[in-house]
Amino acid sequence: MLRQENTLYGEAGLFKLVSRSAEPWQFGIEPGGVASFLSANGFALSDHRCAEALEAAYFQDTDGRRVGRINATHCIVTAAKDSLSGR
Repeated sequence: MLRQENTLYGEAGLFKLVSRSAEPWQFGIEPGGVASFLSANGFALSDHRCAEALEAAYFQDTDGRRVGRINATHCIVTAAKDSLSGR
């Protein structure tokens, strides 16, 4: 996303929208890097749902056809404080 490669659904539009607000991007997490990011900050990954998984769960009709899209730069992550980390 931050490299503006425009490989994900909604990426270009989101970058344009945020750029207009004059707020800089603070950081991004590379694909596959969520668990290590959380671990480095004292959390354990419980669940990670990418846009595709969320679309399958929430935006399919009874025949399994997708009826809506989610910006593919977004995901939902559930994490728990890692009691083994000592943090």
